[in-house]
Amino acid sequence: MLIIIWINYVVILKENLKSVKAYNEQLQKELKLKDKEAVLYIETNNINETLILDLNTFLFAKSEGNYVDIYTKNLNTVDVKPYRISIQKLLTDLSDYPFIFSTHRSYIINIKNIRRTSGNARNYKISFSDISQEVPVSRNKFKVFKEAFDKYYKETKLESVAHA
Repeated sequence: MLIIIWINYVVILKENLKSVKAYNEQLQKELKLKDKEAVLYIETNNINETLILDLNTFLFAKSEGNYVDIYTKNLNTVDVKPYRISIQKLLTDLSDYPFIFSTHRSYIINIKNIRRTSGNARNYKISFSDISQEVPVSRNKFKVFKEAFDKYYKETKLESVAHA
């Protein structure tokens, strides 16, 4: 009888250790993502220039020829700074973040910082705080944007309920 109890104990222990290991791996991934969320350093096409991007203040990026204008919030103002980088390279560097999304061939947005949306599938616009410029959503990206937007805010709402 003692042998059976001991074997049962060992089996349960191994299962629990496996569960704990899987949980710890998931926790490590989330911690790395949170660390990554703070500030990114992205190389631009200029030799001595690095784009330092704080994802918490990043609103959107707009392509202007060979340059990308980066819009970030700073207290009650919005700062705009041009960088010599392609919008595609910037999107590739930000691809690990599900809340960063391309709404148009010339725009990348941060879903976290959207203040308001308006329009319909033909003429959909996104607004941000403290800036009058609106970001368009192209017709072919409208459905994917709405799914990402709804998913992000559904998860955010669930997290806030879980923490309450």
